[in-house]
Amino acid sequence: MNFERWFRERTSRFERLLIKSVGVMLFILFVTQALLIQPDFRHLLSLVDKQEGTAVNEPGQPAISRPIRDEKERFLRLSIINEVDGEGINVLVNGEAVATFGSSDSVLVPVHDGDLVEVDGEVPAEDVVIAVTSVSEGIISPAEGKQITYFGQPETVSFITVGAENSLSEE
Repeated sequence: MNFERWFRERTSRFERLLIKSVGVMLFILFVTQALLIQPDFRHLLSLVDKQEGTAVNEPGQPAISRPIRDEKERFLRLSIINEVDGEGINVLVNGEAVATFGSSDSVLVPVHDGDLVEVDGEVPAEDVVIAVTSVSEGIISPAEGKQITYFGQPETVSFITVGAENSLSEE
């Protein structure tokens, strides 16, 4: 009997010590996490931040920039081939609007090698079929005659791929 009482006393003391230790550890965890929000403390407390170094590009600049392989500007003509009003439909090159189908059913889009050409804008009443009706010499992709259907969601026409030819013809 004496052993049981002794065991309960010891284990209850150990249990209280264990609960207090867990509470202190949780408090330290919360304080540490709060300090890691501050950049000055983060650098002191985090080994990873010490080894990362400094950023290569300045804040606000795009992280990825495409290398310009070809300085020549080429052109791509996009046309609406079905009898639908294309008002409010924009042609985007690398995410920037460069042309809009207004009263005209055809737009001339200036492009460079590696550009991404997309179509986006207002939701049309009917699906709009847009075709690549002509391309400058040297452009391999998109091929003349390629068609896409625009129904209100951003639609990729193509990435511009230029071949070895260096001549430029504008329509």
